[in-house]
Amino acid sequence: MNRFVDIWDRAQKGQLVGEKDWNMGLFRKLTELTKKYDISRKKEEWINTDDEILERVFEAAVEFISTTGVYCRDLERVIRFSEDEVRQAVESAPSEVTVGAGAEQRTMTHMAIEDPRPRHVLGAGHVAFSLEMIPLIVQNVVKLLPRIDYMEGFNFKEIEGREIDNVGIASYAHIKSIEAHRRSLEQAGAPGIAIALYPISTNPICMTSPIGLEQGLRKSDGVMLSILPDFKVESGFISSAIIYEEYGARLRVNGCDGFCGGTFAGSPQNALVENAAQAMAAWLCYGDVLHNVTVKHTDMMGCKFHLFGDISWASSAASQTAAKKTNFIGLADGGYAFELGTLESLKAMALKIIRGTVSGANVWVIRNFAPPIDCGVSPMDILLAVEIADAVVEKGLNRQEANDLVKDWVQELDGQLVPPKKGTRVTDVFDLEAGKPTEAYYANYMFIKDELSKRGLPFH
Repeated sequence: MNRFVDIWDRAQKGQLVGEKDWNMGLFRKLTELTKKYDISRKKEEWINTDDEILERVFEAAVEFISTTGVYCRDLERVIRFSEDEVRQAVESAPSEVTVGAGAEQRTMTHMAIEDPRPRHVLGAGHVAFSLEMIPLIVQNVVKLLPRIDYMEGFNFKEIEGREIDNVGIASYAHIKSIEAHRRSLEQAGAPGIAIALYPISTNPICMTSPIGLEQGLRKSDGVMLSILPDFKVESGFISSAIIYEEYGARLRVNGCDGFCGGTFAGSPQNALVENAAQAMAAWLCYGDVLHNVTVKHTDMMGCKFHLFGDISWASSAASQTAAKKTNFIGLADGGYAFELGTLESLKAMALKIIRGTVSGANVWVIRNFAPPIDCGVSPMDILLAVEIADAVVEKGLNRQEANDLVKDWVQELDGQLVPPKKGTRVTDVFDLEAGKPTEAYYANYMFIKDELSKRGLPFH
């Protein structure tokens, strides 16, 4: 039997719990566990260097999911797992997944802390671009980065003059998004690169609409099925997991951070435990094989402040827990709250890439948080992220060295207010027709590389 049918049954028959009660119970349990397992930032470091705490984070996460369960938000029921089920699931999770087809077939693997191998790369996606902009974005990213492992889909709010506000139009939008992406890859000479559908709507009809179409999702492609903040799932995602499992698509991505700030998780330490448990829940409930293993504050996602300190330490510990204690293939983003193309945005991205790389995570979503449409990312952002990750690996940088390398940038940006967005578009910083950045952007790009080079990172 498809194992997600069992998860569906558990979701239908689980204990009824009101969402308010779940939220408050989540905070109490996470707080109890972070105290019980002494999960705290003991040093003034922005990247964790203590392996012992990773053992405690892992045990706290196992206890959390096996005693609390996972909340199905739309059914208001709790899906339960025993401790043995959780531990066996973690042990059985694959340490590699093969995606894509032909010359673009890639095998993505689990990475260890300070792993000496080059990191895997998400080429682009997971951001809002208008349908007509997708071909130019895809083609420029492929041209700059031939070693892409996979791409994620794009989302938008309207299509062909129609607002995406119902299941029919949303299904059509998913189909057209993947179709545009596939054709763009063909035009770029890389037709086999895997695409993971990024939900425009989470309705399972929409989520599965491009499966098997001539220009739709192949078995070598996949989907993003994320655990939701406050440790929640949706029955529609479970339905989608059933269908993707039967179809044979193994590429499934859990994109959820451990969120603190405007959530019920509470502190960064609580969100760290939640994130470690999220990867377990995503594998159990959806079959996700790639996992976002980071922590974020909602004020940073909302572009109010850029935060490092406790948030960055918790993110590094989340990535390291996945790297040391599981087979999970970890992902860490290079997102930033500042305006596209600014020196601050590139510094923030560089810090997060350095942190994720030494912590055993692969290069994931590079993007501007909460951007207007067509303002989310420049192809050069992604190129710079990969160049930095490669330099960290080539240098053999360890966690303590990474802590010291750019500590002044951390102090500069931590807690800095983010100015209101001006709406800088990708075309304001990168000429998509000519395939090159503007002079102003290129100057910022070279400043980052030159500064990191002076500090010992090798660039070629």
